[in-house]
Amino acid sequence: DELPSAELETNFDFGGVAGGRALLDGAATNASAYFGAFINAFVECGYTPGLNLHGAPYDWRLSPRDLHRGGYFARLKKLVENSVIANGRPAALIGHSYGGPLIKYFLRQQSSLWRDRFILGFVPVGAPFGGSVGIIEAVAAGNTLGAPFLSPSLFWPVQSTAPSGAWLSPHPEVFDHADRPMLPIAITREANFSASNLSLFYEGIGHSEFLPMLEEVQRSHLDEILAPPLTRTTCIFGVDLPTVEAMDFRSAAPAQ
Repeated sequence: DELPSAELETNFDFGGVAGGRALLDGAATNASAYFGAFINAFVECGYTPGLNLHGAPYDWRLSPRDLHRGGYFARLKKLVENSVIANGRPAALIGHSYGGPLIKYFLRQQSSLWRDRFILGFVPVGAPFGGSVGIIEAVAAGNTLGAPFLSPSLFWPVQSTAPSGAWLSPHPEVFDHADRPMLPIAITREANFSASNLSLFYEGIGHSEFLPMLEEVQRSHLDEILAPPLTRTTCIFGVDLPTVEAMDFRSAAPAQ
């Protein structure tokens, strides 16, 4: 399936919280819960959905530039402004996973005067600011994103052509630093690949559609991706949890 155009409306319950309760549409179960625990915790603390607790669902397939052109960030800005004015307090923006880089992109588009007036702080949760090794699996073979009872092969046709994957690919300046240069993050029977030559891995498995997106991001947008959010930021990450450091395809070849 082709990606939607930047103008296509794909958000569900924008400004409310229904879009954040489950990973799968209509599947509000424990197995597919997404922001449900967050939402319930805030409600227990006295927040009211739609009044001072809002969700801003987005199309995870699209890059920040695509979302910007499609008007997503304009809607987010208006949502923040309306809530701050209605409640008389600046807003805290919370972004999980890819939502973290997206909010950082959004904040950097605003003036310092706007950020000072409307933003209390930014809280990224498990945000892959330097890229994610898991994206290699998604692009090469598919990743269910935690959805139960589904095969990665169902996700692969979309994930292997989604512009967001290029923005979330491991960045050479983060993964190939002086302490561990050229760390293998994709391992095949023929060769090992680091963040610096990951394009050769995708070329070798025939993912020609993904290559231009990755090369364009690394050529033109790397500084933007690694830039600071320009507001008070509190990062939340898991501790003592298994973290993927490399994808090993020696026993199972990537999708072709």
